[in-house]
Amino acid sequence: MDFRIAIIDTNSLSSIALRSILIDIIPQVEVQIYSSIQQLQDNQSDEIVHYFASSGIVFNNMDFFVPLKRKTIVFCAGDGKLIRHNGFTTLHTSQPEKSLLTESLSFHQVG
Repeated sequence: MDFRIAIIDTNSLSSIALRSILIDIIPQVEVQIYSSIQQLQDNQSDEIVHYFASSGIVFNNMDFFVPLKRKTIVFCAGDGKLIRHNGFTTLHTSQPEKSLLTESLSFHQVG
């Protein structure tokens, strides 16, 4: 694998779906799923290049994520104004599929 992405969310179904999308977009990526910040910290590697985390996980663990905000993409059901105000990139998960995929591709192209 060329690089690793971590998904941190308590919703296993959405994590599995996101992993599938990411692997379709970036076939050379290794995607690891964690259900909590503690699980991530217990297994964390310095090789993680991006973190995808639910807004609840980020809000409850700001001390962990603020130093990583340039590497973190927060998925939100709404527009994520509050989390964007704190300097995080957001992914609006309630948008139509085509828009969601286009936005996901733009993250990959920007790096």
